[in-house]
Amino acid sequence: MESELRFEKGCLNLLNSRKWSQLETFADAHLRKKNASHYRAYFYRGVACYKLQNYEDAKEDFTSALHIMIDEDSEPATQQKVDP
Repeated sequence: MESELRFEKGCLNLLNSRKWSQLETFADAHLRKKNASHYRAYFYRGVACYKLQNYEDAKEDFTSALHIMIDEDSEPATQQKVDP
């Protein structure tokens, strides 16, 4: 959890500083570390690509982020046994 918070803060810092290339690199490194399953990393990398006018890569990253979010939302909730 702490590493996710550091990642989020790092991305927001780079985003607010308009350091698009560094944001792309930072998000890409996080994706490699997290096995490409972190929708926020795809989102931030997509923002960086968009700002760098790399629109095709931005579109792919935004699409990946959306698919991961949809998959996470559609996973069945943990079933808890309730006594009658």
